[in-house]
Amino acid sequence: MTWLLALTTGAIFGVGVYLLLQRDAIKLILGFSLVLGAANLFLLGCSTFRGGEAPYVETAANAVDPLPQALVLTAIVIGFGVLSLLAALVLAVAWKLRSLDLDNVSRLRR
Repeated sequence: MTWLLALTTGAIFGVGVYLLLQRDAIKLILGFSLVLGAANLFLLGCSTFRGGEAPYVETAANAVDPLPQALVLTAIVIGFGVLSLLAALVLAVAWKLRSLDLDNVSRLRR
């Protein structure tokens, strides 16, 4: 993984964790989305081929392992579904309790 990709992934992950620790539900969704994106970037960055020759192609310059790409594509689809569910839950809580602050929501036990 190149240094630029590693630093970018780390920065996105750090911002995502910072947003996850905030007390606003919208920031929670955004932080979760950034952490998922950083994890996908990390998997793609670690999947580069390093070696003399790939066993399944004749020229090593065109060698790309398709398995990590398929796993990241699957993770993107699953992450989108989880984010949709999380957004629907936040919207339902906001309509019912009239608050997006997680401290206020945790105090309003009904």
